[in-house]
Amino acid sequence: MKKTPATQHSYFAEILNAGMQQLDITIRELSKQLRISCEHARRLQAGEVLPSRLLVEKSAKVVGIPLEQLQLAVERDRILKKYGKHALDKATITTSRILCALVRLHHRGTSSAGHF
Repeated sequence: MKKTPATQHSYFAEILNAGMQQLDITIRELSKQLRISCEHARRLQAGEVLPSRLLVEKSAKVVGIPLEQLQLAVERDRILKKYGKHALDKATITTSRILCALVRLHHRGTSSAGHF
C-alpha cells in the first residue's frame, strides 16, 4: 500500500475553505465555477496542491476574497513548501519590518504635507 505524506498547513486552503463556508459553496460548485475537475478542487481545498496564478484570480472572484490576500497566502505556502517553517518565519519577520517602515514613512509624509 502506498503511503501518502502528511499534508502541511496551507494558508491558501484555509482562506479558500473559509470563503466556501461563508458562501455555502460545495467542492462540486467550486470546480464548476473554476472550470477544473472535482478532484483538483478537492486537492486545492485540502492544501495538497498550490494553484496557478490564473486559478488564484478565479478563486478570489468565486469566494469573494481579496486577490492580494490569496496571492500572499500562496506565496507563504510556496516558501513553506520549498524552504520550511523556519524560512517562512524569517520571511514573515522581514516582511513585517518592511511594512512597519513603509507605514512610518507614509505617516511622516502625510503629517508634514500640510506644513509648508
